[in-house]
Amino acid sequence: MSVRIAIATVLVLSAVVTVAIGASLAPSSTAATDPPVFITQQQTLTLQHDAFDIDVDPARNVLYVPVPARGEVHVVSMATLEILRTYDYPGKGPRAVDLSLDGTRLFIAFVSAGSVGIQNLDDDGFVEVVVGGPNGTGNNITYDVLEAKPNRLFVTASPSSSGISYLAMVKLDEANEVSRVTSGGIIRAQPVLAASPSQQYLYVGEGFSPNSLYKFDITTDTAPKVLEDNHGDVSGTDIVEVSADGSRIFLRSGQVLRSDTFVQAGALASGPPRVDAPRNITYVARPGFLSGYNSTTFAELRRYVTSCTATKFDVSPDGATFFMINGPTLCKVDQLDVTATPTFTPTATRTPTPTRTATPIATATSIPARCADLDLDGIVTATDNQISLRAIQRAVTDPWFDLDRNGRVDYGDLAASLRQRGRAC
Repeated sequence: MSVRIAIATVLVLSAVVTVAIGASLAPSSTAATDPPVFITQQQTLTLQHDAFDIDVDPARNVLYVPVPARGEVHVVSMATLEILRTYDYPGKGPRAVDLSLDGTRLFIAFVSAGSVGIQNLDDDGFVEVVVGGPNGTGNNITYDVLEAKPNRLFVTASPSSSGISYLAMVKLDEANEVSRVTSGGIIRAQPVLAASPSQQYLYVGEGFSPNSLYKFDITTDTAPKVLEDNHGDVSGTDIVEVSADGSRIFLRSGQVLRSDTFVQAGALASGPPRVDAPRNITYVARPGFLSGYNSTTFAELRRYVTSCTATKFDVSPDGATFFMINGPTLCKVDQLDVTATPTFTPTATRTPTPTRTATPIATATSIPARCADLDLDGIVTATDNQISLRAIQRAVTDPWFDLDRNGRVDYGDLAASLRQRGRAC
C-alpha cells in the first residue's frame, strides 16, 4: 500500500485555477511486486463538447483534437494546453485525425460527410476527398483514417447494423484516387486502424460482438487480407496498438496478441493502451493512475497517479507527458521524478519531547475509522501518536505541516511506515 499524491492545475478555457487533489491509497497487488508509484502534476482544458480523438505533432509541439458536434479541430499547445487555433468544418463532424507521415498534413475523417479532409498545416490549403461512394467505403459515416505507409491513406466507415461498408484506400500521389480493398469484405462496426512500424501491415479492429481483428498486407495496392482472428477469441478491439518491433498487438481489454498469429501472448490491465515506441513501454489508462509496462516482457514498471481519466490518450515525444481525452475534457499529466514511496536514509533514533501534545487534525473521510489512528511513527509511548494515516492525509493538503514538531519527519519516513505498518490494516 503506497501513499499517492498529486497536484493539479485546472485550466477551463482561459481561466486557470490551482487545486489540490489530495491523498489516497494507491491500488496495490502484492507487496513484493508493486511497481514504484510516481506523483504527477496535471492541467485540464474543458472543451465545449466531447472530443473523439487526439494526435501529437512533435515538430510543432501541438495536439490536434477533433470535436465532431461542433465541426471543429482544435490545435492545442502541448506546453500550456492553450487552444492556439481552431479549424472549422461546419456540418462535417470531424471525428478522427491522423498526422501525415511527413508531418505536413492532417487527415480528418468526416463522420457526417462521407469524406476525408486533407488539411495542409503549412499554408492552410484544404482538399476534401469523397470516400463514401461505390468505389470507396460505400457509406457516408466515415469513422477512422490512417496513412499506413507513404501516400497510402486508409479509411473506414461505421454504419453498424444499419448498412454496409468496406475498407477504402486513397492514393495521395495519384490525384487522391479512391479504391476499395475488396479482400476485406464487409467491415462496418466502429472499425479502427493501426499500422505496423515497418509499414508492411495494416490492422483493423471491428466492434461487433464478438469483436474482430483483421490483418492486411499493404506492400501492394491490392492489400490482401492475410489474417483474421479466431471468432470470439479477441475483445477490446476499439483500440489497437502495435509494439515498436511489430510483433505484439495491445487491445483495450488488456489482451496482448502475437501479430503473426493473433494468438494471445500475454495480458496487461484492461484500459486504453498507448505504445511509447522509443522507450519500449506500453501505457494503460486505469482508474486513478497510468501503468507503464515493458512491451516485451509485460512486466509493470511504474505507475503515475492521476485523477484524469481517458477514453484515449497520447504520449509526448520525450515520454514525460500524457495527454488524455474523456468527453469534453482534455487533460495534461506531467510525470514528476518523485516517487510516492521514495527510498530514504533513516534518521537518528528519536527521543520524544515530553511536553508535546497532539495537534488537531481534520477528519479524513477516505480512511477507514479502524485505521485512521494507527501509530506509524515508531515511537512507543502512550501520548505521542502524531503520525498516523489521518496525519499523513492532513500532511498532503499542507505539505509543510510539521508532523513530529521537531522538523525531522519527511515523506520518506511516512512512506516507509505506511508500507511496513499500514498493510496490516
